[in-house]
Amino acid sequence: MKLPVRLLALLALLLLGYSASAANITIMVGDNFYSPRTVTIQAGDVVTWQYQSGSNNTHPTASDNGAWTTFTINSANLTKTMTFSTVGTFPYHCTFHGAAGSGMYGVITVTAAPLPTTAAQDAAVFQAYPNPATDLVTLKMDRTQAPTAVQLINELGSVVRTLALSPAATGNELLVSVADLPAGLYVYRLLANGAVVATRRLTVTH
Repeated sequence: MKLPVRLLALLALLLLGYSASAANITIMVGDNFYSPRTVTIQAGDVVTWQYQSGSNNTHPTASDNGAWTTFTINSANLTKTMTFSTVGTFPYHCTFHGAAGSGMYGVITVTAAPLPTTAAQDAAVFQAYPNPATDLVTLKMDRTQAPTAVQLINELGSVVRTLALSPAATGNELLVSVADLPAGLYVYRLLANGAVVATRRLTVTH
């Protein structure tokens, strides 16, 4: 039964590059803190502020630039959920325990969501050969996408390798060693400023 579950996890990772569903991010609200303090999301993603169990204080949460009406998080109002559809930076703070940029404050940065691509377009943007691979694999990418990193993910959904791409590099090929990785199915994906622009599958054999 373990193999089908892993394959389903791998399929879910492949679909991440094409999914139009919004991500849900939770920010914990405790005594004198928001955690995480800063988050970067894509347009259309959802943020939920969640009151932390054991907290004692009330936290009126105000937008520094008037993006929302001040809402209160406390033991009587445990959550506040908001969808961010506009690209921009949204700083905020607790009016009781902080101020703009100091004390109890946070920042949400919203970036543009990547445009969906077809499988044919995705293949043209990002390829691996040989595939299956035994020890070395060459990743060929479209540099016009301004990629910033490549990630390799195993069947369990864990990132096993992250390779940063230099903006100054002009070549469109990257040689990667997979000799130390267990044989199996992997996902390799291309990122541009944190957003997935292409996702493909790689088989490693030894």
